[in-house]
Amino acid sequence: MLELNSLFSICGRATEDAHHATVACTKAAALRHAIREHWNLPPEKMFRNTGENWLQLLLQQLDDKTRAKTLLILWRSWHLRNDIVHNDGRATIAESTSFLRSYLTNATPQSDVMENHKGKQSLPTTTCTGTLTQRKAPTAWTKPPPGWTKVNSDGSFLQDNITGGLGIIARDCEGAVIFADGLKLHLCEDAEEAEAKAALQAVTRLAI
Repeated sequence: MLELNSLFSICGRATEDAHHATVACTKAAALRHAIREHWNLPPEKMFRNTGENWLQLLLQQLDDKTRAKTLLILWRSWHLRNDIVHNDGRATIAESTSFLRSYLTNATPQSDVMENHKGKQSLPTTTCTGTLTQRKAPTAWTKPPPGWTKVNSDGSFLQDNITGGLGIIARDCEGAVIFADGLKLHLCEDAEEAEAKAALQAVTRLAI
């Protein structure tokens, strides 16, 4: 849910768009600075706004592990933004850093990598320690408060041809549709990237 206001509500210094909300804003930059003590991330110059396709250009230059960490940071930066705008703003950088480290650890299967002494490759052996849980049924759409706009976004990923798609829809407090978009992602590495691009597309549309 994003308030229709072109001035970014955290720092008050720039027009809100996807890049500013998840990268350039003070709290987003502080999160990256803090997590660098624990994760290897791309240099800050790679996070610069290179235009409409800045996220795609950034992710294309990263290996799988770094790409996953970068998407997690952008996702958490958006959470921090929403916590300030819609809640009490008490979420801290330290809490977010701890959450990201724990989330990545729990989301990644435990694996031991055995070195191939011929020097040709590494052979991963994976042990799954998770348990299966029943997925919750989707909840019904709820209206935002008066004067607010609510945006829902979703992304999909097709592993067979490394493509995906995204969909977004914005409604006002009466449930009337303000806009809706559906786009094909001609290059998409995984489901997390599709979800992130869907969220960023929603923010970009609201900022227009």
